[in-house]
Amino acid sequence: MNVKNPLAAAARMGWGLLLGAALIAAAWPSTAACAQTLTTLYSFAGSDGMYPLDHDTLIFDSSGNLEGTTLYGGVNGAGTVFELTPSGTETPLYNFTGGSDGGTPFGGLIADASGNLYGTTASGGTYGDGTVFELTPSGTLIVLYSFTGNSDGGTPYSGLVADASGNLYGTTVYGGNFDNGVVFKLTKSTTTPWPETVLHAFTGDSDGGYPEAGLIFDASGNLYGTTAFGGSSDVGAVFKLSPSARPPWTETPLYSFAGETDGSFPLGSLIFDTSGNLYGTTMEGGSLGYGTVFKLTPSATPPWTETLLYSFSGNDGASPVAGLIADAAGNLYGTTEYGGANGQGTVFKLALPASFKGVPGQPNCI
Repeated sequence: MNVKNPLAAAARMGWGLLLGAALIAAAWPSTAACAQTLTTLYSFAGSDGMYPLDHDTLIFDSSGNLEGTTLYGGVNGAGTVFELTPSGTETPLYNFTGGSDGGTPFGGLIADASGNLYGTTASGGTYGDGTVFELTPSGTLIVLYSFTGNSDGGTPYSGLVADASGNLYGTTVYGGNFDNGVVFKLTKSTTTPWPETVLHAFTGDSDGGYPEAGLIFDASGNLYGTTAFGGSSDVGAVFKLSPSARPPWTETPLYSFAGETDGSFPLGSLIFDTSGNLYGTTMEGGSLGYGTVFKLTPSATPPWTETLLYSFSGNDGASPVAGLIADAAGNLYGTTEYGGANGQGTVFKLALPASFKGVPGQPNCI
């Protein structure tokens, strides 16, 4: 995997290794969060996977099993797709080799109605710059696309989202015309590779650069995401992509972080509330520099208005890298990679007004 930005590389290859373990412990059952009780459901041993889910959350299948990825480990040391049953039995559904099938899957998974799983790997594939894959219920892995690392993008860290036609959308950290990453679309096809379209190539300037997070749709088919760098202060931005008859889509920077109390380096995906406000996290910044939870309120003309919802102090957590999830009561939940009583990260709950009623537009199924 190419390493072209030292901070991004450090964040992913070092700081990014603890998050998934916290998600495994916190995600199931949902009543545990309400009672403020954390239960460890499974501890990875290495041969069955290591460092789960650096970027995204787990998903449930139709039987109530949890499914996700591990960055490393497995039979070949190149990562796995795994399943965890309600009784705590873990099964590697696929062991990546790091070769043409891909390796080091940072992002999570989505599923279709037939139980096929879709995800990305940050390395491997035909050209060594990552893949988009489909994993069938029988355990057969199909590489839908191999990135070249050139204008088509390279090194996807995030998972995918899908439209109603089964087309897949995602981001790559590198590649594109300016080597600052892309937003891509894979058009569903009966043959491989699926046709790829670059919807936007980041310049690294005001439009952002190095997108590590996944995307979300609004009801009108616009895509929203974050970039780890770029923007007016080069510490990250929030953007919107509006569909166009021909690519590229129209990109609008909604907010550029200043790197001060408003936060810096947003690495996680966003979520909506029912009023169209966006919520997310930044790895650094805030009043004490340990990261933030933020809200963006729509404005007729950018920038959108940012509200700092919470600044981490270190004792309550530090470096929130992943995005957030919400419950119907208006609470936000997330993780930090560091801080807390033992310095090894936290799972947190942040109460918001009752007007927050959930997260439309980002299903786990396609």
